[in-house]
Amino acid sequence: MKQIYDKIKEDFRLKTEPDFRKLIQFRLTAEFGKNKNDKLYAIRTDKKWQWFSRLYHTVFTDDYQIYIMSMDKFLTKNSTIVEPSYKFIDSELVENAVIFIDEFDYVKETILNNIIKNGLDNRTDFIEMFRSVYSAMNTNVLP
Repeated sequence: MKQIYDKIKEDFRLKTEPDFRKLIQFRLTAEFGKNKNDKLYAIRTDKKWQWFSRLYHTVFTDDYQIYIMSMDKFLTKNSTIVEPSYKFIDSELVENAVIFIDEFDYVKETILNNIIKNGLDNRTDFIEMFRSVYSAMNTNVLP
């Protein structure tokens, strides 16, 4: 039973919930266009959409100036569904905000994992780089 439960939970987390989010994002955009404020207004006032804010509290992230989050959430992408995903650390929300980092004992591990992930995402062709440096050293012409 535990294996079945774990499989259902994993399927929901990796497939069902992301597909549901995409469907909701598509429906909101189809009904209200790309304007974030129009979508937020509908979620606040339209009974057809008010359920959404109870399920996904992050939809109103812009309304707050105090945030409590893990370092992992701070460094990875944030999805409010009413706008494209963005990295919280790079957003304007951090200006004039108070941010509490939870799970502080895992911060070092999270930062290292983030560095590794970014390194894997940005592959460098070291052979081509070595050839360029070697060529520049032999011809005294820097690329």
